[in-house]
Amino acid sequence: MLKHFTFPVVSHLFLCLFFLSCSAPAGKEQKHAQTLKWRSAATYVIEESNLLPEDQRAGRFLLFRNPRAQSIVVFDLEKRKTYAFKKQGNGPGAYQFLFQNIGFFNDTLVAVSNISELLLYDYRKGDFVTSIPIERKRQTFAPLLLPRTVGQQIIAIDPPQGKWSDPQLYQQSSPYIWAYDLSTAQTHWLGTFPEEGSLLKGGKLYYRNAGLHLFDGNDRYLYVVPVGEPLLVIFDLQSKQKVAVEQLPLDAFFVQTYKTGNPEFVINDDADPYLTSRFVHVQLLGKDTLALIYRKAYTKDRLQQFIQEHPGFPKTDLPPLTYRLAYYRLSDKQLLMDVDLPSEIDKPVSLLHTGGLLVLLPPTEESEQKNRSVLKMYTLE
Repeated sequence: MLKHFTFPVVSHLFLCLFFLSCSAPAGKEQKHAQTLKWRSAATYVIEESNLLPEDQRAGRFLLFRNPRAQSIVVFDLEKRKTYAFKKQGNGPGAYQFLFQNIGFFNDTLVAVSNISELLLYDYRKGDFVTSIPIERKRQTFAPLLLPRTVGQQIIAIDPPQGKWSDPQLYQQSSPYIWAYDLSTAQTHWLGTFPEEGSLLKGGKLYYRNAGLHLFDGNDRYLYVVPVGEPLLVIFDLQSKQKVAVEQLPLDAFFVQTYKTGNPEFVINDDADPYLTSRFVHVQLLGKDTLALIYRKAYTKDRLQQFIQEHPGFPKTDLPPLTYRLAYYRLSDKQLLMDVDLPSEIDKPVSLLHTGGLLVLLPPTEESEQKNRSVLKMYTLE
């Protein structure tokens, strides 16, 4: 996870957050935050194309997967160096496939989850190092998702399985966070799906991908957010207890819900995912600020208009995505800011303590031919 102030530069962003947190009430914080403007700064070239962001570490290392090649890519921002390897297969030390089942273990090792073990690779050489057995609560054919080290523990998401529209899925009260203590080599479980305060509690409503969660944390606390709902769940990693469930005050976050047992969609199966907001990045900055990047939802009318004007939807024409960035102060539950990101941002990757926002640019014909991807840094004016 990111370490507090790993760079000596104090950014415009953190100065803004400091003054907002010290002087202004919540309403004035929001008004001031809306005046912040982003500008493009440095660019970085990654020697691999077709990338999807997966994780970041220490404000320096970025982790990607190539879904087409089923390869793993790490980019070192400081050295501007690309590391790539592939170990797909069915034998010892090989992962079966990549799909949100990878994350950083430390500065030199990447973790990949198979069904029954966590595989560790040295990304600098592409070598398999060792494996950690995974204890599962139930029989499953799915790997753990988003495995990464938080404090002295490895944390991963073990989402419930079943049809999202099935009411019984939300009446099981099963844990969904797998945790492995590195000091004791013991496994324990956290969370109750669905959490108290969730729209899903009671089994009357559901939203798509209801069991997926994002998280970040430190040596003491784990902060977990479901991807499709403005809810924050806080766990004490030392006592292994849930300590809070909070509603995030994000007025622009829209949740498209459905009645359980009803397979009907608002428009259709391909279009409906665009009708709901979705968290794409959760990151703890320092000790008291949680950064959340979320995708904005389309209205039904606007989305239908796009589909009418683009007959290639959903195969060749897809609606452009836009995002917002929110900063939530944990100590007093205050929303410091919630602002639009530049419309040209397509894949937010990570925030840096220098105030930069790293974004993966859409591929071009030239970048595809050269097997490259481009990262751009945005900073606040």
